[in-house]
Amino acid sequence: DAIANFTALPSCSHAMPNIEVIEADAATLQLLRGGGKVQEEVSPLEVHFSQHVIYPLFSDGTSVDETVREVKAIECDEDEDSCWLRAPFPTIQAVRWCPKLRDGEGKPVLDENGEERRGVEGLFTLDNRRLYVLQRAAVYHYPRKCKISVEVITERWEVLHHLKKFRTRTNGLSIFISEWNGTGRDNTKHFDVLRVWDWRSAVSRLEDGGPAEQEQAAEAADAGNCGCWEYLDPQQICRGPYSNWQMQQWWDHKMLPRELQIRPFQPKTGAGEGDSWEDFRPVMEVFADAPSPFAPGWSPEVTLKGTE
Repeated sequence: DAIANFTALPSCSHAMPNIEVIEADAATLQLLRGGGKVQEEVSPLEVHFSQHVIYPLFSDGTSVDETVREVKAIECDEDEDSCWLRAPFPTIQAVRWCPKLRDGEGKPVLDENGEERRGVEGLFTLDNRRLYVLQRAAVYHYPRKCKISVEVITERWEVLHHLKKFRTRTNGLSIFISEWNGTGRDNTKHFDVLRVWDWRSAVSRLEDGGPAEQEQAAEAADAGNCGCWEYLDPQQICRGPYSNWQMQQWWDHKMLPRELQIRPFQPKTGAGEGDSWEDFRPVMEVFADAPSPFAPGWSPEVTLKGTE
């Protein structure tokens, strides 16, 4: 019978074969793990920020502004219109993802069904200060294409670990450079904005190709600041700062009212200095001499206070 047949089986003096003790080649291991890391050659202007705010110093105390000056452009033998950027820090890491859309207060934006809305898929860095440095260097050489090597993380558990830290409110298109208030570095609450970086605003007039526009982009790259705006919402609450390029997108899509009140953003530099800020004015008055509101190249002038 079945029991007799079972007991008649020969005994086994060693463990049965197990997939866990079989040595797999590299390709099989990557398949089992769901990915790993791959190297991609891209422009730093194609990489998005994953955070909303960065501190102007690296963890070792090195200034991001000083580091920009150490980035070298290396000629590409195969393409004279391109160059490699050699930076004094390791290769940046990134993940491909569609981040949550967030409002001005950092809260997720919901659709009509109450589901969280997602932004456009892109390559989002995990090293935001390094990307800030590389984008400034790339703008300095614009319109020449600058290339960097990016280590793209594909292992799904590691990707999920990093996604928990995403805080961008602009789908990674811009970032605040800021000092923090209080004791922590909560990048959604306790900070005072020093400047805003958005490379699209910095190069927006370079399509004209003139030396003045090239100089303007170089100045933005050197300052790490593109100039930006604040506006009053219907509840008379000050919103911003936002880059000229971001405001232009909202204006062109008719998401801002024609009676909108705006003013150039100025960072807080001390108690009482806010009295010197400009008054809010109607957007049509501010851009009376411009081709259109928030036209390319019509960013607020970057002040010395905004770059210190």
